[in-house]
Amino acid sequence: MLNIIFILLFSLSVFTCSREYVDWCVVPTAAAVGAFALAIVSIFVMAKRKIVVDVWFVGALICWLVLLCMADGDADSPYVMVAGMIAFFLLARTNMDREWLTDKQAWAILSLLLVCEALWGIGQFVRTGNPLKVTGHFDNPVGFALAVALPIPYLLHTWKNGTGRLKRFVIAVLAVLVVALCLSASRSVIIAACIATIMYRYNEARWARFGGRKRYGCYVLVIVFLIGMYCLKADSANGRLLIWGTALDMMSERPWGYGIGGVAREYMNAQAEFMIGVASPYWQNLTDNVTRVFNEYLTLGIELGVWAMLAALGVLLYAVRAILAERDERRKGVWAVLFLILFVSLFSYPLYYPFVWVVLGYAACRLLPHSERSKCLSPGFLPRFAFLLLFALGILFQREGLRLQREWKDCAQAALAGDRSIVETEYPRLYGRLKDEPMFLYNYGAELYYAADYERSNEILCEYLGKVADYDGWLLVGYNYDKEDLLEKALAAFQKASAMCPGRFYPLYRQMLIYQRMGLVKETRRVAREIVDKVVKVPSREVETMKRKAKNILENEI
Repeated sequence: MLNIIFILLFSLSVFTCSREYVDWCVVPTAAAVGAFALAIVSIFVMAKRKIVVDVWFVGALICWLVLLCMADGDADSPYVMVAGMIAFFLLARTNMDREWLTDKQAWAILSLLLVCEALWGIGQFVRTGNPLKVTGHFDNPVGFALAVALPIPYLLHTWKNGTGRLKRFVIAVLAVLVVALCLSASRSVIIAACIATIMYRYNEARWARFGGRKRYGCYVLVIVFLIGMYCLKADSANGRLLIWGTALDMMSERPWGYGIGGVAREYMNAQAEFMIGVASPYWQNLTDNVTRVFNEYLTLGIELGVWAMLAALGVLLYAVRAILAERDERRKGVWAVLFLILFVSLFSYPLYYPFVWVVLGYAACRLLPHSERSKCLSPGFLPRFAFLLLFALGILFQREGLRLQREWKDCAQAALAGDRSIVETEYPRLYGRLKDEPMFLYNYGAELYYAADYERSNEILCEYLGKVADYDGWLLVGYNYDKEDLLEKALAAFQKASAMCPGRFYPLYRQMLIYQRMGLVKETRRVAREIVDKVVKVPSREVETMKRKAKNILENEI
């Protein structure tokens, strides 16, 4: 029964998406996963005479409650959802009477489901010819690539030990998954899949018995492969190194953490300070508007403290050791899947995707030993009634959240189509319910700017910037102040945006125009000179126009 629940939850977490929502990839998926988990727990509580709980479940439940409090009640926080999924699967493990599917059958079904996802991604590539469009039911190639890569180590092992029809089936499935993975061009997932496969089959492969020269030759090939992957997108890799350097600087200043959401609140401010000492135009051009640091371990270090980062890295190292040393094929396969997620976490943000929450919960319940210290609880009428009431309230709350998300999407589309009246009617109504949603605040502030309500726009944007330190947010604040002729405040806002992303031209250009309006000739020419001398990262007509106007200022008296 546990495998059936896992497959159903995994299917919901991959295929349940809807364009009716602003965050179409995560919001409906998280809602479906949460509702299904609540329904299963409700069945346990209402149908079973005795509910078995063990030490592992109690520990996971306590972690969930602590993280929920740290996230200010945000149940959709990745940390909260991962802890919740671990607690859910541990509870399911101790209350399942029998298993309807074997692990081999579960992996076969899972592989077929992911073949459907892989074919969807291949179809996207056939239509567009662009690897960036190979996303399946996700909003990013990384999520798609990680999903289709999960069963690859297990399938290779099955192919090695299978016969006849099974081998042909596995080869066909592997071919589809590998083609989809390659078309996604996700370097971190491709590398992770290769390493996981090598480790999974290490003890039974010939290279485990290689002598000194052959072994060193393999190491050289691995190093050359990694260097080649780096050179394939050197600017992208260097950009991540810049982000990681800023993240490490943040952790050195506050090793106990900034709290959940600290990356969104503080990273861009830290990047602005970090770039003050960087004069190289190359590194300045690598800066971007960052809301994730492309490393889950650094994210943990920034938000929960260095101790959390070290603990997570310890799990990664233990996973490597377990794959190489484990003799139980079932546990070894789960460790390989866990390693895939942990390795990709070094270079991306897999915790953003709900299917990863489900896989981590399932892996934890499969790998943690059964506790001898368990207790049977016999819930009476009042506890059952109270839980049923909480379940109903939870579903209603979730339904209301989904309804608000749909209404917000409808408002945003109407405003984009030119209906400005909606800013005076619908947005204020939604504000009372969605004011804790950062992206709603930014959207509302932007629509107020287009509706020429500049003062109110800045009030909303100040709330947004308190939750998310954002380059685009400061630009919009500067536009508002500029429209109100508050030139000094507008100048400060554009300077803040320029400090966050020193490689961008537009904040400098707006500063130049403001200095010109203020009659400050020396400052105008200084900024114009900076624009003219700045190295262009991506040529465009807009950049050429800004450079031309800056040259005109330098060539003529103001």
